[in-house]
Amino acid sequence: MDIKPDAFSRTDGVAANLASSAKDAHRFQDKVVLITGEASVLNTPNGRWCLLDSIRMIVRVCRQVYLYVPPECGALRDEAMALAEEIQFAFPVQHCAAAPDDRGFDAVLNIGFQVHPGRPWTAISSNGWVAWASTVGPLPPEASPTKDNPVAALFAASMGVTEVFKRLLQVYPERGPMLDKLAFSLMTLEVGDTDPGPSLPSRLDLPPTWLVGLGAIGNGVALLFSQLPLFGTVWCVDKQRFGDENQNTSVLLNASGIGEWKADWISARIARPDQLISHPLHDEIDSIRKKIGDALPHPHFMLAGLDNIEARWDAQSVWPTCLIDGATGEVEAQAAKFVWGQPGACVKCLFPKPPGVAADVSSAALTGLSVQRINENGAVVSEQDIESAPADKQEVLREHLGKAVCSLVSKVRAQALTAQEVTISPSAPFVSCASAALMVAALVKQLSNTAEPRGVRYYFDLLQGPAAGIRFNTHAEPKCDCHRRASAIGEWRKMVSQDHQTA
Repeated sequence: MDIKPDAFSRTDGVAANLASSAKDAHRFQDKVVLITGEASVLNTPNGRWCLLDSIRMIVRVCRQVYLYVPPECGALRDEAMALAEEIQFAFPVQHCAAAPDDRGFDAVLNIGFQVHPGRPWTAISSNGWVAWASTVGPLPPEASPTKDNPVAALFAASMGVTEVFKRLLQVYPERGPMLDKLAFSLMTLEVGDTDPGPSLPSRLDLPPTWLVGLGAIGNGVALLFSQLPLFGTVWCVDKQRFGDENQNTSVLLNASGIGEWKADWISARIARPDQLISHPLHDEIDSIRKKIGDALPHPHFMLAGLDNIEARWDAQSVWPTCLIDGATGEVEAQAAKFVWGQPGACVKCLFPKPPGVAADVSSAALTGLSVQRINENGAVVSEQDIESAPADKQEVLREHLGKAVCSLVSKVRAQALTAQEVTISPSAPFVSCASAALMVAALVKQLSNTAEPRGVRYYFDLLQGPAAGIRFNTHAEPKCDCHRRASAIGEWRKMVSQDHQTA
């Protein structure tokens, strides 16, 4: 199998950065993992989701993965191996025909209740809104999956793969203690809450919704969209194509998606005839925003998995009724929700822009034009502009003589951005999927009227686990647009909604 240089670059980067907090970070790539399960759990929808979601993540973390599914689950075994063959991009998953001796593995992820003291086992399960995971002791009977919910199942799988990762690196306990019968409710965001909560409705009607940013977090969100009984219309927004490095973190991606538009790829995977209609949009959010009220309805929900502050500000400037933002660090996951008209901080409040060079100043430096000419409405490039520019800028200006200054600025800034060196930030699929589960939990609670009454932000470090998580009731910044320009924004929202209804 052809292994690309970037195949494991992002998770390897996380491991390398944890070297001072782990005994064996430099050797984890050589270790062997077994995924298995107990028939009583695997033969439930939650058990199936836990298994398949774990496979989607673990093949992007580990080189040597083995799978054993008990013979009582033959159909699931075939489905799991077919999934592994579809998504494996570096090393094939090995199927065990009989129960293997766990002494041959450095970590065992069990979809079920059992762990074995002194042996490298982790158990995961989910029941309704509660995700369960344990390495220290077996899971209790309350972890039995009696209520179906793919959101908690994905969160449980994320925690299970995190435990495997910690074990392979031998993370020191003070940095990442192993979990002992963790129960985490995605309904209440509380550890120790074992109430499975309300059953999911058989149908969730989704008003116009945008999925924005379709990389690692967006893949996790889209995976849950494909598993939930959602009915409605979704727009998938991303201006990029998938590259080789995305296979390391994007849980829906396989080799055939490399080079494809992210929006097209994800849209095709969540669309379901007569249920969920999906439209791809590969453009800048700011450009798409201008079509709202005409070609596009104003989004009620926006789920955004973006990786920079500028893009987050562009997303918030659409002012959807409910914006759910997901964010990750190397091993940190976060989700924040802002509902228009309710108290709480918007994304602009949460992610203030750092001080930097003003846009007109940087545009002047790139083009050779003066700041005054950059800001002059309707200006065109003149002979005087060319003569006044530095020698190394005159040729480009000459090519644009008589053309609009604004078009030249856009072109030169785009070229400068494209020419920047692309850096790959360390990240891991179990982190982005945990963030995605928190985001979609917030969405489902909004749809079923069980949501918190005000803006909520939840953050936790996956190595520490949700027990060390922090839940914030956030407050709007008085100088932010969401507070200062609330009346004008409200009028704009009303106008574009009416324009689309009458279009």
